Amino acid sequence: MTMIDKLDGAFAVMKARPSRVVAVTAAVMLPAHFLGAFLLRGSPSLVDQLGILGTASSSGSSNALSTGYNPFVTLVFATLAVGASSLGYMLLGGALTPLVLSWYTGGDITAGEALRAMGRRAPVLVGAYLVVAPLHMLSALCSLPGLFFTPVFLVMAPAIMAEGVGPVQAAKRSWELTLRRFGSVFTTVGLAWLVASLLGSVLGILVQIAGAATPSAWRWVATGFGQGLLSLVVAPFGVGVALLVYLDLRIRAEGLDIELGLRDAFAASAAPAS
Repeated sequence: MTMIDKLDGAFAVMKARPSRVVAVTAAVMLPAHFLGAFLLRGSPSLVDQLGILGTASSSGSSNALSTGYNPFVTLVFATLAVGASSLGYMLLGGALTPLVLSWYTGGDITAGEALRAMGRRAPVLVGAYLVVAPLHMLSALCSLPGLFFTPVFLVMAPAIMAEGVGPVQAAKRSWELTLRRFGSVFTTVGLAWLVASLLGSVLGILVQIAGAATPSAWRWVATGFGQGLLSLVVAPFGVGVALLVYLDLRIRAEGLDIELGLRDAFAASAAPAS
């Protein structure tokens, strides 16, 4: 696949079984965004900082600009909120991988089966996230490492679900696969980030405005719900790109398509004649 094929294929994943993809994404990402919104419920939103809604966004006890807030505590909670969202992407990768692989191999599992498959491997997925979390923290502080670490650890979740490896082995496996075609992976990730950023920026402003217009006591609920709805579009696209990169790397480097074709051929020849 070309880079454009992968981006187009990510949208095709969303359109193939939209109800299942949405159900899986909502089950994983909504709790993560609600948690993040709860942690940041006392911090100023973008709308608060820009004063878009005037007095509507400055009233209420949750407006940290008027009541005062501790920047260090806010930074800690913001880090935890970003961590919850990042972990959500890892778990979503674990849930969408068996769903997409079942289509690739001629099967068709349900959303519940995909979530149960992810649940069985959830401790490994969380462990893999913790293995690379310090590197992602470094990337957040300095953008240059992120340009390297994000692509090389892109396919950890697919490797965990498809190959049954552990957390450290998943990091090594992703490193080995992506470095073989780092230029292509890097460019694909960059284009996917650009598309996701454009979608997130446009729709994210609407989420911020809707949250700021909500009564202060329930503002974090509206914000979490809005961010969760936004993730129903952005998250499957990002995870879909990672899955297609994984399949493409394995096909190019290891002949995955030939392996699956031989497996099907032997299975057919071994089946008893009816």
